[in-house]
Amino acid sequence: GNCNVPVPYKIKPELGEFVRAHRILYGQKIKGIDDLLSDEQMDRLEKVGFCWEVKGAVKQEDRNCNSDGDDEARDYIWNIKLGELCEFQSLHGHMDVPSDNRNLFQWISEQRFEYCRKELGEYSTMTEEKEKQLNEIGFQWKVEDLARNHDSKWRTYFDQLIEVEESSKKQKKLQKWCKSQRKQYRRLVKTGKSKKLNRYQVLALQKIGFKWTTEQGKEATTMMPSVVSQKASKKWNKRFREFEQYKQNNRNNNTPPPSAKLCKWIVSQRKNYRKLLKHNVSKHLSWYQVDVLTRSRFPWI
Repeated sequence: GNCNVPVPYKIKPELGEFVRAHRILYGQKIKGIDDLLSDEQMDRLEKVGFCWEVKGAVKQEDRNCNSDGDDEARDYIWNIKLGELCEFQSLHGHMDVPSDNRNLFQWISEQRFEYCRKELGEYSTMTEEKEKQLNEIGFQWKVEDLARNHDSKWRTYFDQLIEVEESSKKQKKLQKWCKSQRKQYRRLVKTGKSKKLNRYQVLALQKIGFKWTTEQGKEATTMMPSVVSQKASKKWNKRFREFEQYKQNNRNNNTPPPSAKLCKWIVSQRKNYRKLLKHNVSKHLSWYQVDVLTRSRFPWI
C-alpha cells in the first residue's frame, strides 16, 4: 500500500535499482551538483507517493558514494539516458538533441567531455564499454566541432594548419599562432586551466599531429644519455614499466596507482615536464622520455 521499495529489492531487483538511482539523482539535484532529474519527473513520482528520503536513503548514499551499489546505480542512470537517446534517434532520425531538452542535452555534453578527458589520459568516467555502446549507435563525439566553436580566430588558424603544406608552415602569422598554442598548453599543464585553450582544442590538435615541442625540443631528444644519468634512466625505466602495467590493468582511469612509489613518480614526471618546458633542459627528464610518455597517453594535465 505504499511506494517504500527496499533497496536492494530481491523480488524485482530492477525496481530497487530504479528507486536507488532516482534518490541519487534527487540528492544531486538538491545540492546543485547535477540536474538530470526534471521537475516534471519529480512531480510524477511524488503524485504516486514516492519518498525521496526513506530511512535517510539520500544521506546514506552520500556517505557511501564510492560503493559498488552506487556505481551500479550510476550505471543504471547512464543506461536510462542511453535509452532516451536511442528513442530520440528512432523518432527523429538523428541525435542532434536541442538544448530545450535540457537533461538529455546536458548528458550528451558530459559524454563528450568525459571522452575528451579519457583520450588525453586524465581521470574519466567514460569507460571502454560505454564508448563502445555509444559508437555502436553512431554517436558523434564532435571533438573538432567543439574545438572550433570555442573561438573563431582559433578556428581560422586551425583550418590553415590543416590545409597548409609543410613547406609553407613558416608563414609568420601561423608560426606565431603555433607558438601561442604551445604557450597555452604549457599553462594548461602547469595550472590545469587556460582561458585560450581548452581540452577539446588540445585533442583536436593532437589528432592532426600537432607537436607540442618545437624542432629545438625534438633535437633535445638526442641529449638523453648525457643529460639523464644511466643510473637514473634505469630507475626511470623500471617505474615506466610499472606505469605501463597500471595503464593496461586500468583502461578506464578509474582507480589510483597501486603503489605510493608509482604515484610519487607520476607527480614528479609532471613537475619535471613543467621545468623542461620552461628551461628546455632537465636533469631528471629528457625530451625522449617525454615522447615515450606521450605515446603511452601519460596524463600530463
